Amino acid sequence: MRSEKGVTLIALTITIVVLIILSFTLVVNIEPYKERKAKTNFELDMQRLKEEISQYYARTKNLPIINRYTNLSMLEGIRNLNDNDNYYVIDINQLDVKLYNGIDYKTIVTRGQEADISDLVDVYIINEQSHTIYYPKGITYGGGTHYRIPEVYSEMADIQVVPYFNPYIPTGFVHKEGEWNNGFTIKGVTQNVNDEFVWVPCVLDQSKVKEGDTVVTYQRIMSEKYATNLTNMTDGDSSANEIKESVRKYGGFYIAKYEAGLNGTVDNNSLQTVTATDGQVKPLSQAGKGVWNNITRADAITVSKAMINQEATNVKSTLISGEAWDTTLQWIVNASDNRNKEPNKDYDINSSGKGWYNDVSSNALHVTGYLNSKVNNIYDMAGNVWEWTTENSNNYIHRGGCYVDPLTYIYVAFRNDNNYGKGIHVGFRVVMYK
Repeated sequence: MRSEKGVTLIALTITIVVLIILSFTLVVNIEPYKERKAKTNFELDMQRLKEEISQYYARTKNLPIINRYTNLSMLEGIRNLNDNDNYYVIDINQLDVKLYNGIDYKTIVTRGQEADISDLVDVYIINEQSHTIYYPKGITYGGGTHYRIPEVYSEMADIQVVPYFNPYIPTGFVHKEGEWNNGFTIKGVTQNVNDEFVWVPCVLDQSKVKEGDTVVTYQRIMSEKYATNLTNMTDGDSSANEIKESVRKYGGFYIAKYEAGLNGTVDNNSLQTVTATDGQVKPLSQAGKGVWNNITRADAITVSKAMINQEATNVKSTLISGEAWDTTLQWIVNASDNRNKEPNKDYDINSSGKGWYNDVSSNALHVTGYLNSKVNNIYDMAGNVWEWTTENSNNYIHRGGCYVDPLTYIYVAFRNDNNYGKGIHVGFRVVMYK
């Protein structure tokens, strides 16, 4: 009996030791398995999101996003070189996708769009400009923690292009028509904003353009048809430099589809009484509006800046600069196959064959967009009213000619260096930028 009992104790001891060894082996082997599974799930999530967001953006020209995300310390050193400063939580409810990660998304939806979500990291976010997807919680494998899949975006990062081909859409606006290179038009959809703007793709450095794309350089152009021996050209407002910096980062700017307009009658006499001193009046970029003329250059700058609510839209507005005017004209010629490109005829015609000059205007001012004179969805740069810019020479500069000018010597590129205070022949046009 003692012998049998002793054998039983030995067997039990051996069994316990074997179980301990097996348990340790199992734990050691499970950890790599868990890492591999987490990595696979992470990569599947990223691929599914990339595909779904690409299809969603192609349909809507918008990103499926909700709350802005600002807890970005984990992204230092790994951001896509083409990212801007705006990151948003991906709105999974707008996509047909099932994910392994991102459980905090439900909490964000419950808290609401204005809530503080800086404590939530198990969520997928996307950059507004580059469309790079990140996972703030991160996945640990291979001896490190990973928040994105770099190889998916390596081509864009290597080229370091500016996103001229991917126009940003300000809050409160939607894409209406056109592609990035032929009249990409957005329209305000809020209660007080129904204005329309057109994207002008351009760059400061041609090395930032993808092979095969034709994109104009943002610049001031001085030649016979652009000026009459003007010198010392400058821009008289700081916003001109802001537009240029925005072009450097985003690859373009938005130009108002129409000359600045007002609600009400088109009669010149009544329009002459409306100036920036009226306070609450803001310019409109809409069809069929009375042209806002009889305004000083200083007042045109003031009301142009007041047109767009920066806090609500995340963009600014201002009076068009000389460089923005010239760049727009270059883009129109490059992107339009139906234009006459003879040296003395560039920029003087539109889709109807002529500018809005006295040979078609009956020497009368007309409402915005009255004649189907658009090129790339932009109306009336040629004629109707001269348009103030922020440019200076000896005097303030206005561009484009007006309804009383003959086509024979006034081109849309022409600079008029005239000491106007204000007059019924002069209006203005707004641009919008980040």
